[in-house]
Amino acid sequence: MNQSIYLLIGLLLLVPVSKTVPHEPKDGEIVRSIQIIVRDDIAHVRVAVGANDKTLSELLDVTGQKAKSNSVDDQVVALHKSLPPYVIKHISLSLDDKLLTSGNIKIQQTAAHHERFVIEAKYKIGRADRFSRLVIKDQLFDKYPGAIRYAIRPRGRAIITNANVAPVLARAKPFQNEDVTKSGKSKTITAKLKILPKRDKTPE
Repeated sequence: MNQSIYLLIGLLLLVPVSKTVPHEPKDGEIVRSIQIIVRDDIAHVRVAVGANDKTLSELLDVTGQKAKSNSVDDQVVALHKSLPPYVIKHISLSLDDKLLTSGNIKIQQTAAHHERFVIEAKYKIGRADRFSRLVIKDQLFDKYPGAIRYAIRPRGRAIITNANVAPVLARAKPFQNEDVTKSGKSKTITAKLKILPKRDKTPE
């Protein structure tokens, strides 16, 4: 019996890594992932953008920013300024067709090229005491090839049903930006959202 268990463990260790594991983007590719976490009445949006060194100049062109020089360091500095407003402008969140406003926007850089820049923002949802339609539209980098992953999940008092994407990026099925662009389909995350009321404080 023990030998069978050890054999099974050995076979599992030999299983190849999933092809969905992010790889370093190719020249001209801009990859991205969008993770939405609705915690209570705030939507936390995390957008990771990836590109290799040779594609940074194209990222700058898209965001309308110029670097002091063609060095990677100067291009990265310029993108820290131009990426957040570009991302916020080209992503929209709405609840029952009412646009939500963004705030507390920040950017950071990571070591991994597949998510080289991470832009985070918060969107105030407000009241949603009945199930309402939450829609996130993505219009980022439409003309550029690259893999895209989406995920959305609730936390705290938020309840999410009927989502058209996975709850976490590790389970998200990537698709290619150019395939969606050619088909004319929109890149959209949809879900039904309800926010439970705050509990009354227990009398002391």
